[in-house]
Amino acid sequence: MSGAKNFVMLMRLHCEKVVSKVHGKTYADWVQDENLRDAVCMRLLSLAESIKKYLDVCPTLVETYPDIPWSEIVRFRDKVAHHCAGIDFDLVWQIVETDIPPLSRVIDELLTRENHSL
Repeated sequence: MSGAKNFVMLMRLHCEKVVSKVHGKTYADWVQDENLRDAVCMRLLSLAESIKKYLDVCPTLVETYPDIPWSEIVRFRDKVAHHCAGIDFDLVWQIVETDIPPLSRVIDELLTRENHSL
């Protein structure tokens, strides 16, 4: 299995975990549940790290999918990793609600492409 495919599979896993963690949850649940926020932030950090590594081996991803804010994802990862106390949890909820679904669809396309390149 290629390194690129491994990164895509990890991206898929982290997206699925984020979606499953917040499934059926409301914003009020999000605000009140520190464990939920911590778990989702760690998965988003891992997702962004996998994306960062995939971009190293497949830099054309940015041109292929220009609607995904790849550089913002990497910057988010850096902020979460290095400034944990300054995480804007309202922004994280917005990311989960609005940005993860289209990103997840792109990751599915990448996984299909990686599977066909074997």
